[in-house]
Amino acid sequence: MMIVAENNKNRDESFTINLPGSFSYFERSWFVSYRDFPGKIYLNGVELGQSALGSNAQGTLLPTQLLPDQSHTIRVNNGYGGLVLIYKEQ
Repeated sequence: MMIVAENNKNRDESFTINLPGSFSYFERSWFVSYRDFPGKIYLNGVELGQSALGSNAQGTLLPTQLLPDQSHTIRVNNGYGGLVLIYKEQ
């Protein structure tokens, strides 16, 4: 399992991830939490979700949304957010 997270206050923060193609992925999940304003999380410029006042939001990604052997940018705006990957090395 790998957890990759980012946090910020009133600005955008991002990280880039590249999943090795030699691994088997069982789940790709995202999460975002509320801070001073609703938190938002984006994958490659596309909004995945938004947290509401005093709450968190989460969801899963399809394998086609986070393809191995490609760089992907995760951007978090006004909150805490990131990815959880469950995988097995081959």
